Amino acid sequence: MLQQLSHLRETLNRAAQGSKYYARVLAGCDLNLQSIDEMRQLPILTRSLLMIHGLEMLITGAVPEYIRNTSGTTYGGASEPPLVRFISEEERRAWLRLHEVMMQGVKGPLPLAARLLSLDHGLDMPGAMPGFFPLPLEKAAHFRQIVHLLSSSYSFAGYSERIQLLIGSVTLLKSLTIMCLEHGVNASAFGVKLIKAHSQQLTPRWRGLLESYWEAEVEEVYGLSEVPGLYARRCDSCSLYHFTPLAAAEILDPISGKPVTSGVGKIIATGLYPLVSIQPIIRYDTEDIIEVSKDVCESAGARGFEFLGRQKHVILHPTATPCVSLLTPRMLNHILDDYPDIGIVPNDRAKHLPIRAGFGYQKYGLSMTRNDISDSVAIDLNIELCWSPLQYPRAAQELKAAITQRILTISPPLAKSIENKLISFNICFHEPGSTQLISGK
Repeated sequence: MLQQLSHLRETLNRAAQGSKYYARVLAGCDLNLQSIDEMRQLPILTRSLLMIHGLEMLITGAVPEYIRNTSGTTYGGASEPPLVRFISEEERRAWLRLHEVMMQGVKGPLPLAARLLSLDHGLDMPGAMPGFFPLPLEKAAHFRQIVHLLSSSYSFAGYSERIQLLIGSVTLLKSLTIMCLEHGVNASAFGVKLIKAHSQQLTPRWRGLLESYWEAEVEEVYGLSEVPGLYARRCDSCSLYHFTPLAAAEILDPISGKPVTSGVGKIIATGLYPLVSIQPIIRYDTEDIIEVSKDVCESAGARGFEFLGRQKHVILHPTATPCVSLLTPRMLNHILDDYPDIGIVPNDRAKHLPIRAGFGYQKYGLSMTRNDISDSVAIDLNIELCWSPLQYPRAAQELKAAITQRILTISPPLAKSIENKLISFNICFHEPGSTQLISGK
């Protein structure tokens, strides 16, 4: 913790002295912090501010070597610029040194790794590590290349003979797995022992599919490309996420902004020097809502957390203090993913791949309205089906009852609020092709 605080002070002082933007917004702030809690005196950096002032945040005189689109959902449009990050060779070398230190603790040959890339995001700078093969997956030729590389044996000194680690976003891992299944590729020809999935939530159904096909352990990791170093992995002991000290994370109440030690909170993150050097990212509002455990994990010596979803997709109790989540993307994705009855928005990244069945995001949306006169709150879950609920009313009624029961079981606060007549909850089915709904990630 002391080392993290030292890196945090250095990060803040470099930003205040070298960046025009931070020289302005940090003017008058005491940067000699004695604890991370004192970060609350500093201004919040929002997504829109990063879009508008990204160039002004650069350290004066610095020239970036890499540019990254931070997310597939933030390319910008007619009214706003795309959200990009500028990265230096100095940062790449810092990641390389960190990688070398981490590998020193590995006994025996180091595992060769394949890192699946989406070229939409730009050059995968962190993937340029010894034994880590950055592999694009954008077309049929890439699929054939990946299968060949996974099937091959190697004789690199100090490394495993086969690629043992497969890393990728949930979307790319789904794409690769579906193509292997549809083309009759037998995973026993590979040597993969561990799969690391990131960028989207992994549902129990898809975890089971990945484990079954690859016959490998599946590990979920949480991170945010806007803040390099903000990284967490699921703990083998408590099954929750734990942050690494590579970035400074504050957990604040999404309504009051007060610090949260347990319960529902929002992540405010700061990237630390030297992993973030050319474009400081200080107190970035990730818009990610988590729930921190009340219990300390004996293995990690800290409270773990569960990622619930983006703030705009999370339904919080309208009056509860502290915050209580009623419905979240995590809950709904885990439940609704079991039902092939729900319509799908095809995934654009998979349309150029040799996938017959296809996959995408389920077509559902949440809304909450409050009647100020009656002080009542209504939550509506709108779902577009792939068959007509008007033509099959009995099947629609049975499906609605099954989904409702599972939701109320997984969310006791919602069930209690309905029982106490504080909230009404309704599921509304829609005809195929009649909506523009798309699920929150």
